[in-house]
Amino acid sequence: MIHFKYDYNIVNNKIIININGDLNTYHCEKFKTFIYDLIYKFDDNKIVIINMAKLDYIDSSGVGCLIAIYKHLKNLDIKMLICNVCKNILHIFTTINLDKIFEIYLTEEDIYKYY
Repeated sequence: MIHFKYDYNIVNNKIIININGDLNTYHCEKFKTFIYDLIYKFDDNKIVIINMAKLDYIDSSGVGCLIAIYKHLKNLDIKMLICNVCKNILHIFTTINLDKIFEIYLTEEDIYKYY
């Protein structure tokens, strides 16, 4: 099975989730559960940053997973921000207009300029 790893840290009351590998149908449910558990554990944090610097691949299930996470967080009044998206994945996002829904930043440091 293709690898997919993730970890997190807290920086300035923001949950930073670093993802690595391939976000596909095999990993979506576990990844969603991981994020949902984090936001309940750290319920005073109102911003979740998904750092995609080491994300190599995403399939349609992975895209659906991100949309489900986004909707869940939005319902809880938590912002989901995305950064460090590689060119190929950004192309997918723009092709299906997710760049109009997700707040996408070039780098994690760029996010800190606004939040």
